[in-house]
Amino acid sequence: MKQRFGRAGKFAFHCYISNDCYMGFDKEMAIEVEVVQDDPLRTIIEYSKEDVDAVKGPGLVQAMMQGEEEEEDDDGDDSSDDNPELLFKKLEDAGLKTPEAKKYAEAKAKAEKKKAEAGQGTTS
Repeated sequence: MKQRFGRAGKFAFHCYISNDCYMGFDKEMAIEVEVVQDDPLRTIIEYSKEDVDAVKGPGLVQAMMQGEEEEEDDDGDDSSDDNPELLFKKLEDAGLKTPEAKKYAEAKAKAEKKKAEAGQGTTS
């Protein structure tokens, strides 16, 4: 919950937390928050630009994912996710075989055979 309070004081809420997946995990409770004035002795630390940029930048996992995407783009392969052959190859490389891959390969072979037969019929 995000709430910005414009003045100091006590604020009371009645909170309902409901779970859409598990029955019985719903929770209802009263919450009281005390907002105090800023501490006059508080010191605000000035951070360097590099530190601020590091915090605002991508996290470790996100940076790794972006690095993998850039490597794939540099390969020169057709990395379009619309290419079913490439998707089936990626799945196979990951150790996953799908029945759709077999059906797609059979349909493609059938279409190529039909195209070859049609090509031979016109040259005779």
